[in-house]
Amino acid sequence: MDSLDVPSPTLPPSAPVLVPALVPALVPALVPALVPAPPPPIAPHAVAHHSLQLALTNGTYTEYACSSDTRTIYNLREVLFAGSTPSCREVVIAKTPDYGLCLFTDHEIQSASSDEVIYHEHLVHPVLNAMAWKPTKHVLIVGGGEGATAREVLKWSVDSVATVDWVDIDKPLVDLCRRHLVYATDEVYNDPRLAFHAADICNFLTRLRKDIQYDVIILDLPDPDVSMLLSGDSASPPLYGDDFFALVKAHLTHNGAIATHCGPVLPGGDPEHRRAGLHWIHKVAARTELGRGVGYHVGIPSFQGDWGFWMSVPLVRIPHFPAGLLVLDEQTQAAAFSWPDYWLSSFVGLT
Repeated sequence: MDSLDVPSPTLPPSAPVLVPALVPALVPALVPALVPAPPPPIAPHAVAHHSLQLALTNGTYTEYACSSDTRTIYNLREVLFAGSTPSCREVVIAKTPDYGLCLFTDHEIQSASSDEVIYHEHLVHPVLNAMAWKPTKHVLIVGGGEGATAREVLKWSVDSVATVDWVDIDKPLVDLCRRHLVYATDEVYNDPRLAFHAADICNFLTRLRKDIQYDVIILDLPDPDVSMLLSGDSASPPLYGDDFFALVKAHLTHNGAIATHCGPVLPGGDPEHRRAGLHWIHKVAARTELGRGVGYHVGIPSFQGDWGFWMSVPLVRIPHFPAGLLVLDEQTQAAAFSWPDYWLSSFVGLT
């Protein structure tokens, strides 16, 4: 046997493991927000593959993401975990000489400690800044297993963000990230505004009372697989599909906002291929009456290029940001929403 079933990591007393909340944070504890008949429980364990861990130590790891035709080879040093979780066939958490600690799931890099703050600040703060006019917001985070998206949302004061529901299908992965990556402190995980739900997001929203709505919904999910979305080859409503966005919209307040990442973006006059994820989000948002919204981008070194984002509301050009940001400021946000002419040039990106 080259694998061993092990329980989710046991954290020291100072860092208790998240307990899945049964009631969304924005609903009084005595009011059942979810109807009966919950989905089957998620397997409560990760599986460590020790032979894989040994093979990767001081070796290399190849990324081949669904959102890119380019493969990237990462040099690894110490491998903290190699194995699988209920929703990931392969999870690797390793120290690298170039990017610090890295999280890979199914051969896609998810984040690196050297630059995750670039990604997470750009995902979270432009949309919360655009919604700063609304006090005591109720926020829904979908995905974001590393805990960094919740960390950024909770930088806003309680007067701005009143409650945060965090839904992730893979609690063992959340626990692994909390133990090994430590992007967020115990203060984040124990914030009384935060409620964690180990659930599939479609099941969660389907079971949620129709009158439970959010002012801001932030999607921190795997890259959009546009080829799969176009083919319709999915047994259930896929993430980023029309039905998925319709379900999300059903729990968005009238003047609410959605933000998501869109995968890699490249300059060139063919957005369907050069910026496939962002192009798809623009189209599906229009079809589901979310509006075309606005796209933006930023370079992330560990992702080997520019990364795309989208939010359903206009940019606020006089930003109001919380204290403690390391990357985003007025100038940086303006640059992210700028698309110079060469990005749309038909002479760029030709093969």
